[in-house]
Amino acid sequence: MLQSGKKRRATIHAHCRRHDGSCYPVEATLLRSVGQGKPIFIWMASDVSQPRSDPPGTGALASDLRAIVAHIPGMAYQVLRKPDGSTSLRYVSEQSAQLLGIKAAALRADPERFFRLILDDDKADYLARLAASGGSHMTFNWEGRIWMEAWKDVKWVNIRVGRRETPAGLIWDGIMLNVTHSKQAEAEIRRSRAKLSALTAHVESVKEQERLNLAREVHDDLGGNLTAIKIGLSWLKRTCRPMRPTSSSAPLTSTTWSTRPSRPRIVLRQPAAALLDFGIVSAIDWQLKRFAQNTDIACD
Repeated sequence: MLQSGKKRRATIHAHCRRHDGSCYPVEATLLRSVGQGKPIFIWMASDVSQPRSDPPGTGALASDLRAIVAHIPGMAYQVLRKPDGSTSLRYVSEQSAQLLGIKAAALRADPERFFRLILDDDKADYLARLAASGGSHMTFNWEGRIWMEAWKDVKWVNIRVGRRETPAGLIWDGIMLNVTHSKQAEAEIRRSRAKLSALTAHVESVKEQERLNLAREVHDDLGGNLTAIKIGLSWLKRTCRPMRPTSSSAPLTSTTWSTRPSRPRIVLRQPAAALLDFGIVSAIDWQLKRFAQNTDIACD
């Protein structure tokens, strides 16, 4: 097939013999090319007698993992602490350019660049959380603001990190997410709740003011008129000839009592206007003037 030119590549498994006479298996690849009008065959063989350092399928698995990480809406990274105590940023996904405005290679070369992005008001909390992180499954969880120099804007980010031990040293697997939109939504909800609370308080205040006005009108006008009528009836009873006792004043007394602000029969729990606004002296003076007008009795 290679000689006819129908195929340019073929893979075969064969055995080769060493100088000492021993045989070993090989995986050979044959390539066909053309040079100066003549076919050229290239032979590449690999010794497969020793087991590979990577298990079968490792390459495909790594490729799948890279594809998964590429679709995460955030930046994935690994921090390695070697047994000698040195620390390095082992891996940074390419999303660092979108999230931080810094390319992955530049961030690996200078990991401290991220810390410099954190706003000064949030750095203390970041360092405190970092110092308090222990050895649990999720050792670090932090939300804060960073300054995006590339866009002249502030972003909210969430960092979650898990720790594990490996022969190479301690590894922190982390993911950094952009949570700006959720933070803005939370702030908008808080503002809406504050506005709703203020509106509710205003409505209650208006309702209370209306109840107060109604209480003043009922107590001052209706109550005063009923009191005057009752005084007039009492005068008639004293000056007219004796007559059979009646209960005509009972409903009047009951109605007068109902107009008092403290009575639950009419839900008005506010004091009289004069007493509320001007004090007890002005209230008594006002009552005396009304009494003098209704009874023609001089009061001093």
